[in-house]
Amino acid sequence: GEGRMAKYYITEAIVLKNQDFIETDKIVTFFARREGKLRAAAKGIKKPNSSLRGAVQPFCFSCLHLSRGRELDLITQGRIIEFFGYVRDDMVKTLHSLYLMELLDKSLAEADPHPEVFDATLTVLRCLEDGPFSPLAVRWFELKLARELGYALGLQKCILCGRGKAVVLSIKDGGVLCDRCNRASTDNLIFALDGELWALLRDLEQKDVSFLQRVKPSARALRVAEQILERHLEYHLGHRFNTKSVIRNLLEDK
Repeated sequence: GEGRMAKYYITEAIVLKNQDFIETDKIVTFFARREGKLRAAAKGIKKPNSSLRGAVQPFCFSCLHLSRGRELDLITQGRIIEFFGYVRDDMVKTLHSLYLMELLDKSLAEADPHPEVFDATLTVLRCLEDGPFSPLAVRWFELKLARELGYALGLQKCILCGRGKAVVLSIKDGGVLCDRCNRASTDNLIFALDGELWALLRDLEQKDVSFLQRVKPSARALRVAEQILERHLEYHLGHRFNTKSVIRNLLEDK
């Protein structure tokens, strides 16, 4: 049957990355809605006539046919479901999509399904494909990922006393603090909050992506929200994100 131990299986997956492996083969890391994050070998993929090549491009949404192997499963066939061609034609969108793939690769445990994260990933890729680049869609994804993996930021009220008005966000305490609790905190990663930034973070957490198209934050609120979420994810995942430094080097100050 369709159980985990069937010799062959078919899955719909988002490709996170592929790495060279002996001669004409690649190791493909993909994220499937049902199976979670897996790695598999794609043989002969660097040969010019390989039909698999398109289907295992990073951030491609593909239907993959696999056969189980001793160490690594083997991708035997692949069909592209969504290629996100407009994203690929745009360097800013491409880099941010690669950043999402890096986030997933560094945050997901092997074979641990997260259907909500899978759906959120497709939502953001489709949002980038269908409209102008939206940094808020990327911030929305970062907050959603953190929440689904169990380290949501507490944004509604002071995370320590539950009462006072939020004046800062503390990475170590995992949320917003009022003035009194801020003085008691030992966190050195503290971000000052004004009303706009606090409201923006709460919108990102509660609203869907289509709503975000209507939000027009100031450049400052956008920048600080990005810094907060990058630090929050680094703190919990114990990783820096290589794609983020590429984005900074290529796109900032232009």
